[in-house]
Amino acid sequence: MKHLALFIVVLACIPYIFSIPQNRPRPTTQSSFVQCSGNTVRKEVRDMKLDGDLDAYVAAFLSLAKDGTLLKFVNWHSPNEGGFWNYAHFTPRFLPWHRIFLKEFEKLIQSRGGKYVPYWDWSLDSQRPWLSPVLSSEFFGSPNRETHIVDNGYFKNYTTTVSRSPIIHDYSPVGPFNSDNQLTTFSHPQALLLLLNESSQFSEFSYDFEMGPHFFVHQGIGGSRGQFSMWQSPDDPLFFLHHSFVDYMFSRFQDKYPDSFEGSRYGEQFTDITDEEILRPFNIPIKNVLKLDQVCVSYQLPSEQVLKSAENFTGTIVAPSIKLEWFKKTGLNLDQINTIINNTINVTNFINNNNLTVKSPNIPGVWIQKSNEVMKTKLNLKLVFILIFLIL
Repeated sequence: MKHLALFIVVLACIPYIFSIPQNRPRPTTQSSFVQCSGNTVRKEVRDMKLDGDLDAYVAAFLSLAKDGTLLKFVNWHSPNEGGFWNYAHFTPRFLPWHRIFLKEFEKLIQSRGGKYVPYWDWSLDSQRPWLSPVLSSEFFGSPNRETHIVDNGYFKNYTTTVSRSPIIHDYSPVGPFNSDNQLTTFSHPQALLLLLNESSQFSEFSYDFEMGPHFFVHQGIGGSRGQFSMWQSPDDPLFFLHHSFVDYMFSRFQDKYPDSFEGSRYGEQFTDITDEEILRPFNIPIKNVLKLDQVCVSYQLPSEQVLKSAENFTGTIVAPSIKLEWFKKTGLNLDQINTIINNTINVTNFINNNNLTVKSPNIPGVWIQKSNEVMKTKLNLKLVFILIFLIL
């Protein structure tokens, strides 16, 4: 009878075993990835255009798309077989994995005549992003009001590698457009500064940045139908500019905490990821990409000309760049919240001058749902093994 009970328990255990993502990579002794020399200086995309280097970058990107090379990167970003979507998102791997991903793409851009992958500091445009030059015919194009197709700018005739369709920007939360053709605001520079100042651990910063500012841009531009808010987002040329800025913010955190990597927890999920882990498919340890000089990269701040031109798009903080719900979780009262939103752009100084303590809260929503499901599966599996132990 005892053996029969044990057999039944083992059968019940099988679904849980196979439902846990098998993300632990196999070690390797060598890697062809992230071998570089010299130093690549990445600049804000508007400075790249001022330097006369943007045309060469666009030509290199189109070349990689045309011959199918870009498709490899899109597939790496996929949840399908051979892809690493679940592996590289919602875990402490998010920032280092995308750093290598970006560097490998940049090496190919350079092999086709481009100088570097620029970054788009969307925080400069955060309060009126729909008016940003980067989202206009001068740069990466704006969507048609009726079709949502990006039909102007550098990529007006671009065909994506997966869906073989034009770029779709279905601005959110309007998607379809409201009468003003607006999309949601992004995180203000002061909101990013607040996040940097209040994050003392790698996992805290990575989780809050992935689920918050990083996600707002993807969802805001892609909306419900655009490639930019889906796994095939590398098919949208904005992806690499966006993640170049994500990596820039990662580097700013590392300026404060140079050797920080702590992967035991990510939001509500407990993990056992360490900096010794070998990242797939790059076959390189996390610890080998935690410093910018390990990937031969540095970042140049936006020029005064770019900062001056962006003043109309930064402005005073307006909802929902920092949502009211975010402030409620900080413990501020309503008067203090209104003061920050309506009367000042310097959130950090306001908080410091009033002796307030603010912690960046977790961002709820579907991006966290998967990690919670994984945790539930692991808990159920532990209960099964406990039952086996009791039977024996």
